[in-house]
Amino acid sequence: MDKIEKTFFEEWAVDYDERRNKSFLEKSKQYMNSIVDNYSHHGNFLEIGLGTGEVFELISSKFDMPYGMDISEGMVRKTHSKEKIKKRLFVGDACNLPIKSNSCDFIVCQDVLEHVPYQGRMILEICRILNSNGIAIITTPNPLWSPVLYIAEKLKLKVEEGDHKFVFLNRLVKKIIKNSQCQITSSKPFMMIPIKSSFDNFIESLGGTSLLSKLAFSQMCIITKK
Repeated sequence: MDKIEKTFFEEWAVDYDERRNKSFLEKSKQYMNSIVDNYSHHGNFLEIGLGTGEVFELISSKFDMPYGMDISEGMVRKTHSKEKIKKRLFVGDACNLPIKSNSCDFIVCQDVLEHVPYQGRMILEICRILNSNGIAIITTPNPLWSPVLYIAEKLKLKVEEGDHKFVFLNRLVKKIIKNSQCQITSSKPFMMIPIKSSFDNFIESLGGTSLLSKLAFSQMCIITKK
């Protein structure tokens, strides 16, 4: 993440929680929680780009050794201030992770990729630090929603998030990891629409194969290492 993006999130860290859409945040947390529950919780856990720790607080309790990192010192301090969160947090760059290779059992990187200038490098870093048989979950907004997100920010209907570089996640990850030890085990919609709705359950009942699933608000890619 470049200096401009880092500065942006430093400035927003103090009141970032208060400015976020609570309905969207809660739905996002519960979706990620349900996805993580599909896997066994062994070894260590790392969240890349923890923000103010909303997802980290919910998921970290499932693991014996949870770690969280963010490029913004302000975001890390904000997370530290939340009493329920264990204090294994550090400041770091997602494109140059200060972590040993083959050392992470479970990684979550939610809505970070679109903020990173070197997206391929970040994906390769995740593959590098992922342990054999480890699991990494990456999510990012669907580029088809970018005009809506832009308008929503301008109208103050959602918190500002700085510059974005939206990508089609599955296509990018497949290209980047083709010569690595990692492989995609699942690629599907993460949230159909960013509000509380039974519509998501309906699409999920169709197996995610409906053309409507391509209009999902978020994309999710699950990676494992051979």
